[in-house]
Amino acid sequence: MHKFSLVWPVMALSLFLTACEENNKLPCGKADPIRELEWVEEFTALVEESCSSVQLSLFQAKYRRNTVYFLRVTDPRANVAFSVSLYNCEGLMIREFGSDDQEEFQKKVSQQEVIYRCESEL
Repeated sequence: MHKFSLVWPVMALSLFLTACEENNKLPCGKADPIRELEWVEEFTALVEESCSSVQLSLFQAKYRRNTVYFLRVTDPRANVAFSVSLYNCEGLMIREFGSDDQEEFQKKVSQQEVIYRCESEL
């Protein structure tokens, strides 16, 4: 009977830990980083203001197992030099990749996903 009485607390703890693990799998612990991370929301507003001549995209990715964000020109009409700055969940720049680092960027930055895109008016 004692073994049976331990089953429920163990199951409840297991369920709780599973729920916590799922929450930790969210990027920066947020379901919607654009609306839930203040700096990302402010960043997208600034991007929108300057998006009159070229398409820009905000990416979410993984770098060294951490969620990062970066902005890139994704307009097929634009020919720009490769340059990317990675930002962590707090909005701090943690790494810059220049034109000579494009191959390293492709190897080290994975799971790249566009989470916001502004379209130019041209």
